[in-house]
Amino acid sequence: MNIASFIVQAIPALDDERNNMSIGQLCDLFLSDQFCTEIVTSYADENSNGAKYLCELLEMEDINTRLNRMVVVLTTGEWHKELTEDEQRLCKLLIGNCKSSDILLATDSSLCRQVRITYATFNSKYPLANKQYEKEEER
Repeated sequence: MNIASFIVQAIPALDDERNNMSIGQLCDLFLSDQFCTEIVTSYADENSNGAKYLCELLEMEDINTRLNRMVVVLTTGEWHKELTEDEQRLCKLLIGNCKSSDILLATDSSLCRQVRITYATFNSKYPLANKQYEKEEER
C-alpha cells in the first residue's frame, strides 16, 4: 500500500468526533522520506476480544520499526468514547519507541468483536498533528 492508499483509507476516520487530525495533517505523510504500512485484522475466538487477540499476537511478533513516526487507524466493531484497557495496551504495543504517534479511532459494525489496525510508519522531521512543534523548531 502506498501513501495515497493509506490516506484514502484513513479519511473516513477524520469525521469521528474522537479524532483531532485534519486532512492536511494526514497529507503531510507525502513529505516523509520513508514510508511503510500494514493492515492487521484480529480473528479472536468467542472467549476473547479482538484487541486482546492482537495484543497477544504483537507480543509474540516483534514489529518494532526503524522508522521514527507512526499513525494508526484503530477500527473496532462498536463505537465507544474511551479506549478499553485492551485497546490502550494494543496502541502502546504498536507505538513502541516511536518519536511521535497519532491514533485515529474508527468504527465498522461489520467487525463485531474483532479489531482492525491500519498503521503507517514513516520518517519525518516533524510529527503530523503537532504543528506547534514545527513552528518552535523553526525559530
